[in-house]
Amino acid sequence: MGLSRRAAVVGAIHEQKLLRQREAYLAAAKAVLAERLQLQHTAQVSKRREDAAAGATLRRRVLELRQRFSPRLEERRCKLKALLDNEHAEAETALQQLQDNAPTREKAILQRATALKQKHDQQRDKEDERLLALRLKQERGDLRLQEHKQLVEEMLAANAMQIASKQKQQEERAEEEKVFHALWTESLNEKRLRERRDINASIKKTEQTKAALLEQICKREEKRQEELARLRIENEEEIRRLQEEAQAAAEQRQQQQADAIQRRREMDLVLAEQLEERSRRQLEDAELERSGTTGASHRLRSLTPSFRSSAVNLLVLMQQEKQRQVQELQEFDAFCIKEQLAQEERKEFERAEADAARRQKELAVAAECREQIKRREASKAALECEKALERAQGIEALEQYHASLRQE
Repeated sequence: MGLSRRAAVVGAIHEQKLLRQREAYLAAAKAVLAERLQLQHTAQVSKRREDAAAGATLRRRVLELRQRFSPRLEERRCKLKALLDNEHAEAETALQQLQDNAPTREKAILQRATALKQKHDQQRDKEDERLLALRLKQERGDLRLQEHKQLVEEMLAANAMQIASKQKQQEERAEEEKVFHALWTESLNEKRLRERRDINASIKKTEQTKAALLEQICKREEKRQEELARLRIENEEEIRRLQEEAQAAAEQRQQQQADAIQRRREMDLVLAEQLEERSRRQLEDAELERSGTTGASHRLRSLTPSFRSSAVNLLVLMQQEKQRQVQELQEFDAFCIKEQLAQEERKEFERAEADAARRQKELAVAAECREQIKRREASKAALECEKALERAQGIEALEQYHASLRQE
């Protein structure tokens, strides 16, 4: 009994030490995992900051380009607005002139009638003078011939002067048109050359910006691939480490089960030896009792019948008492054996429950790690998609802006 209890106590102490070592190892592994998660979170935050800074730089560049090209657009818009305002003012003036009131129209009609009357009077006076001069010319033929010659000369001189003035006007108009055409052609060529230079410069800047953006996109894609490869390697290492830990835990559980089976066998051997020793002692006691009873029977034969009956009764009572004690000892030994076996079974059950709980905890930690890794990869993929969409939108906005500049 003492050896079995000592072995049970030693086994319990050893199991407690193993449990403490396992808890310390799990705490250290949990701390390492928390530190690794913190480092990954820090790296992710720094990457987000870099991406935000790059996006801010791109937006600032777009704003600078808009501010650079917006004054020309504003100037052209102001000129067009001024022309439209002038045309609108002229149209309003014409409408105002057309929409005069009735007294003004009556006054204008009276003035027009007076002017027509005066003109008619003047024409009538001129006609009277012409008829009078014609009458005089008809009365005097020489004067009429001289006047005819003078009139022909005046008409020829007037025609020559008109022809010369028309030729001069045509030459001046042709010279002006030639100068205007040369100036217009020169200004048009300068304008086209300036627009071509601006378009080439804007195309060159757009290509440079696009090349820089593509280079940044390639670099970020390479960094993302490297980060994904690193995370994949870390995940594989973490999974391998967890598998090794699970395998080591399974081997340790198997070793513990083998040790428990070995201890149980040793305890069974010790109990068998104790039972054998007890049975041997009982046999020796029975031999001693038998020898005592034979001696007592020989002594009883020499006694009187009354003493013999009392002695027989006493011997029977003593044998019954010994049998009762032996039975009680056997029952107590059986109870102790049952208690030890029940205690061993309880310990095995508790150990199995602890192993199952630890295994479930390890599986939960591994599943949580995998879920965190999946969520992190999904968030990274979503961030990359958002960044690619923002970059595409920025490039599209730049192209639309340059297209609008070319159209203008």
